[in-house]
Amino acid sequence: MLCSILIALDFTGSDVAAQRLGIRWAARTGAALVGLGIVDEPGIRALEPAWSVGGQPGVDPVYYMGYDARLADVHHHVDRRLEQFAARSDPGRSGNV
Repeated sequence: MLCSILIALDFTGSDVAAQRLGIRWAARTGAALVGLGIVDEPGIRALEPAWSVGGQPGVDPVYYMGYDARLADVHHHVDRRLEQFAARSDPGRSGNV
């Protein structure tokens, strides 16, 4: 028997399908549904060069935002995704799936 379902919210596109499937399974089995926001900090830090690469600000924001600003932006998006997930998985709402 399924007791809990963990859905990784990682902005890959497949997490949307996992959310739908998890919501359906949780509704059918009564399992607890948990969303986990994923922030790939090593991946974000690996994208930024160690020195200036030139170009125009706004063209490639990863290079111009810096680590802290980029991480704050990703955390903000993850928080919004978690809020959306919580709203979708709320059994009291209609049209969840």
